[in-house]
Amino acid sequence: MWCTEEQVRRKLGLRSEEVPDGDILHYIEDAQKDMRGDISYEMSNDELDGAINGSNTTFTTTFCNIADRNFDLIIGTLDVTVYGWTDKNDPATKSTLTVGTIYPEYGKIVLDTAPSNSYVKITADYFYNTLVTDMTLYPDACAYLSAFYYGLSETLLMPKQWMHGAYRFLKSEDIPLLEAEYQKRLLRIRKVSHECGDTDDVKFERQGVGYQY
Repeated sequence: MWCTEEQVRRKLGLRSEEVPDGDILHYIEDAQKDMRGDISYEMSNDELDGAINGSNTTFTTTFCNIADRNFDLIIGTLDVTVYGWTDKNDPATKSTLTVGTIYPEYGKIVLDTAPSNSYVKITADYFYNTLVTDMTLYPDACAYLSAFYYGLSETLLMPKQWMHGAYRFLKSEDIPLLEAEYQKRLLRIRKVSHECGDTDDVKFERQGVGYQY
């Protein structure tokens, strides 16, 4: 996950006895998806560039900066799904190909086995960022958004001011502050600028593990 239940509780000023993990988890799951939508774009059936000749294993996506799709804070092989098509116009003919490693900043995907020339095109499903992002900033931002969702949902029908343990939660003031803090951190994530460079001179070796930040 992009953040933990304890990180969310800290944003709310609550203890685990007051808000157990199970009461927070689904807010984290929703926040992760929405945050991913705020920083990434989804690509489906992106036709990859690369020779389909029975010996080539390296293919290139349309967009570089492949993103963390499965919320594990690692950009690796589980963040892309690659298909080989025997009929480029019929999705029923596509089959999944095994990814050996990826180079996310360059949009390079190396398959375990070279696709045979019976395939007429190779496609991939993935998310991508327009910029390289600092993933160490994700947990704090996600925790604030999760806390905002929790506060918005759990206090909707409560009076303007209420007490939860030793913490006083002001519905009309504190909840918007959580979203504001999320937006600040989102801005920091988006500010990291890096252009996708020319990779013609980069030699890509096949590896057994995915790329990790």
